Amino acid sequence: MTRDNSLTCSEHRQRVELWLRGCLLVGAVGLLAVMALSAELYLAHQRPRLDISPPRINPNTASVASLVRLPGIGKARAMDIIHYRQNHKHEGLAFASTRELQNIRGIGPKTAHKMSPWLTFEME
Repeated sequence: MTRDNSLTCSEHRQRVELWLRGCLLVGAVGLLAVMALSAELYLAHQRPRLDISPPRINPNTASVASLVRLPGIGKARAMDIIHYRQNHKHEGLAFASTRELQNIRGIGPKTAHKMSPWLTFEME
């Protein structure tokens, strides 16, 4: 017994139309998703950014507690900074730049570079 699986012309047309509608729906949803993402990225770029600048620490006046907040500086190195500034003050400043902190044993160019965004040398 054989079964006839052939579709009539109208049945075939209905299936094709249904498939096309599905493709259009998937395409429309995808397009909306891309548009929403693009709009969010655009708006995120337009929002004002918060200016979060690091707190500035003056090695000429800072306490041990303040100095240990600097990257690469522990309690012993903070005490070395204070000892150095007490023995090398000239014109009120022991340090006029980040480079001068390299006079302290254990603070090299890399550590000085890491600390530089957090340092200030202004007289208060």
